[in-house]
Amino acid sequence: MAETAARDAPRGGNAATRLAARIELTKLAHELDLGLDEVAFLADADPDDLRRFRTDVAERLFARHADRFARIAHLSSLVPVTIAARAAQHAVGPLVSARIAGSLPPTEAVRLARRLPADFLAEVCLTLDPDRVRGIVADLDVELVAQIGRLLLERGEHVVLGRFVSVVPTASALAVVDGADPGDLLRAALFADDRSVLPALVDGLDDDVLVAVVEHAHATDAHLDALTLVTSLDPGARARVVGVVAGLPADRAAGFLAAVAEIDAWRELLPALGALDDGALRALVNVPATTDPTVLDAVLRTGRELDLAPTLLRVLHALDEEHLAALRGAPALADADVRRWLERHDDGDDRLTALLQAS
Repeated sequence: MAETAARDAPRGGNAATRLAARIELTKLAHELDLGLDEVAFLADADPDDLRRFRTDVAERLFARHADRFARIAHLSSLVPVTIAARAAQHAVGPLVSARIAGSLPPTEAVRLARRLPADFLAEVCLTLDPDRVRGIVADLDVELVAQIGRLLLERGEHVVLGRFVSVVPTASALAVVDGADPGDLLRAALFADDRSVLPALVDGLDDDVLVAVVEHAHATDAHLDALTLVTSLDPGARARVVGVVAGLPADRAAGFLAAVAEIDAWRELLPALGALDDGALRALVNVPATTDPTVLDAVLRTGRELDLAPTLLRVLHALDEEHLAALRGAPALADADVRRWLERHDDGDDRLTALLQAS
């Protein structure tokens, strides 16, 4: 419930900051087992501060009873694993089992997990700190991890799944999301604590899955959510997703580019445009958002900053007459440094010459 309500919580800052704060508030509410309204007074806090606060809270909650959990873990290792598994289900329960798991030796914890039903382990995951069980999760059977993950997907536990993205092996993560609803994929990825693992996951997804996610983002007006994930990818994965977007109907590309303009994500997008063929590039850049001279000004300045002359010239050649007219109104064309840079990379095309002369 907190996850759904999170969409409207943060108020200040730009769109990207508000989204990051919304994500962190939702995670904090989950950590404290509170409704989002109970932590809404933190809505204007810096997202990085919220993340640090959440991490500190998790550490303090565990540390309060760490010695007790360690003693119980030691006792459980003294009895046969079948008895320990039975005690975990019927005497200890999922909450305390989650706390104990981090104190068990990994080999012992894996043996115990294999004796427990997937639905019980899914309950354990709700309050489990993934960083404390990294070595355990890595040794679990792919099928068991997939069963647990699918149960969490069915329950809408996207925050929990996102927290485990960084500790679950790629093969296991792909097994979890195989056949999943695209909205579930988007939300679970959005809540990932460590997004550096996302490129490997994207690489393992078929194009039709990526198309389904983009279509879902369009249908639910979640372009900003999708773009936030795209900017987290490495250049290769980012170019692949941008290529998928460029191949979809024009309104999908329009929504995507509008989100890019909204959070000024040109640093991430422009390098990816270089990998598109001419037709895909024309489809992507000739959208309503890029008829705004201030948007095209940001494109020009970012291209200069990143020294992406070949890509920027391809964009120039791809613009239709309406967008070219808007580009003539970009203030950057009056900037001496930008003009010299463009002239230095002049490829002899009349378009660039006419553009510089008209401004």
